Amino acid sequence: MRSFPVSFLVSAVVNHNSPIRLGRIAILLAFALSGCSRTQHRINADREVYHTISQRNCDPRWAQPDLSIDVDPRSRYYDPYNPDCSPMPVDDPAAHRYMHCVDGMKGWRHWDDNGVRSSLENPTWQVQLAEYTELTDDGQVKLDLDSAVRLAYVHAPLHQRSLETLYLSSLDVTGERFRLDTQFFGGNAIDHRHQGGLAPATIGFVPGTGYVVAGPFSRPENNRLNVGTDLSASRRLATAGEVLVGFANSFAFEFTGGDVNLASSLANFSFIQPLLRGGGRHIALEQLTLGERRLLANLRAYSQFRQGFFTQIVIGELGVNGPQRGGPGTVLQSFSGFGGVGGYLDLLQQAQRIRNTEDNLRLQLRTRDRLEALYDNDLIDIVQVDQFRQNIEVTRANLLDQTNGLELAVDNYKTQVLGLPADLPAEVDEQLVEAFQLIPLQSGEIVDAILELQVQIGNADGLLDDSAQLDELTSTLEGLGEEDVAGVDSFLLRTQAVLSDASRRARSLPRDIVEYRTSLQNGSTADALDESNPEAREGGTSALAPGVSNRRASVAESFRRIEPVSDELPERFADAARQADALLDRLSEANLVATINTSIDEFAETLALAQDVIRFQGFLQNVESEPLRS
Repeated sequence: MRSFPVSFLVSAVVNHNSPIRLGRIAILLAFALSGCSRTQHRINADREVYHTISQRNCDPRWAQPDLSIDVDPRSRYYDPYNPDCSPMPVDDPAAHRYMHCVDGMKGWRHWDDNGVRSSLENPTWQVQLAEYTELTDDGQVKLDLDSAVRLAYVHAPLHQRSLETLYLSSLDVTGERFRLDTQFFGGNAIDHRHQGGLAPATIGFVPGTGYVVAGPFSRPENNRLNVGTDLSASRRLATAGEVLVGFANSFAFEFTGGDVNLASSLANFSFIQPLLRGGGRHIALEQLTLGERRLLANLRAYSQFRQGFFTQIVIGELGVNGPQRGGPGTVLQSFSGFGGVGGYLDLLQQAQRIRNTEDNLRLQLRTRDRLEALYDNDLIDIVQVDQFRQNIEVTRANLLDQTNGLELAVDNYKTQVLGLPADLPAEVDEQLVEAFQLIPLQSGEIVDAILELQVQIGNADGLLDDSAQLDELTSTLEGLGEEDVAGVDSFLLRTQAVLSDASRRARSLPRDIVEYRTSLQNGSTADALDESNPEAREGGTSALAPGVSNRRASVAESFRRIEPVSDELPERFADAARQADALLDRLSEANLVATINTSIDEFAETLALAQDVIRFQGFLQNVESEPLRS
């Protein structure tokens, strides 16, 4: 509290009718009671702290520009409200009742004077993201190395805590400097006491009369005003001594018994110097010396921290302790033999690991198709195929785990390193690792397209070959009765091979072929296929039906024959192949005619169904003209 001269008070008491002097006293009292405001304390502390830091922030080896604990206005932690009169956050309704009434007593009524904040975050921080980082077309943050560093310096609590620790270290120094500086104290006390001339009723003994009496007694009236003012200055010395100088005035105004007024003054001086215990500069200046050294050490540590902060963002390893309030400590680290990378590079590493797993799965799927083809031709057993299928499922599970792990790593990177919320949409930019890609990323898609085209070409070639063989077998079947045993044996061998292949093709038909009925009836699919083939539209011929105009009718007729028995076709072709094999075993000159007569109709029907299957598959795969074959 500020002191004020006593002369005003004395004059006001003596000349209490003077309105000018009463006004002076009122102004002086208001000034004395005002003191220093919270805002002024904050401004003074900032000025002293930043001045102390600037005195040591001049060496180019560790100098850092613009050291301030003020949060960047773009940060999600920025508080747009007045720091000295900040609104209170939303409180729990049940607990907030005790702020206004506790144990039946009314609480402080000014809790809500500054209002209630609607959000703890800066309401505009997401809108300002585009000012200092790049966004994708769909509004996601493009997370590359540069943007990660910018985001971390704006939002990361770790960097803000380092600045605040440096600020507190400087505040410790200013506190020790103030303790060793000259300090002034002053005060004023006014005491008024009035005692009437009549004492309260009591019971007492009167020695002169020897009686015990009861009742009020008379006593001298006392009406006194005491005014005391004191002013002192003290200073701690570097040798642990202390000097104190003081001055005090005292005025007493007695308004009874002749209005006696008394005045007294006192000046004092004291000097204390410890000689043994607690004496000496090494004791008196210890805390200030430690504070100065810690501030200098923290300035250097902050310079190292900025370098370590970059490595924390990039590889997930800070490597330094940064500024510390209590002074640096000793941290021993040992290498265990296992190393890894974190941070932004870890995200790229996990993304590359996922890409490698996808390539591995793609290769496994290709190998599975080859194994299934080998199994269909009875070259391997089902155990090998099932084991490889199990390996594929394990790879798919690993791919799913790696994908989930990458999403979790990105969320942890945003929250723990960058200081961003986990629900902020972000896309990791992999341009940094593309320079180390020996094989272009688009090569996988190109290879898949080539393989798909290769499969289509291979299927087309197989369809044309099977169609030609079926036509030849059908023609041979008509004159089979004129063939000898060798001719029938050759026919049965070729029929067995073609029907085995037809059984495999029947398994690859769509599970639900009913959906193609409407398109065949309306001609939409056929027209679309014809439109996609200019050569066929300009006069080319279909693979399985001559002439573009006859193609739709031929395929529709084949579809009508295979639709009712589509589920039975694979087993029916397999049974016919086994029947041909059985006929081969018992074929002889004696039963040649009987074998042909009993089997010719069944083989003719089966070969016709096989031709229908091939014709329908050619329709699905848009196989082009047989006349192009040499």
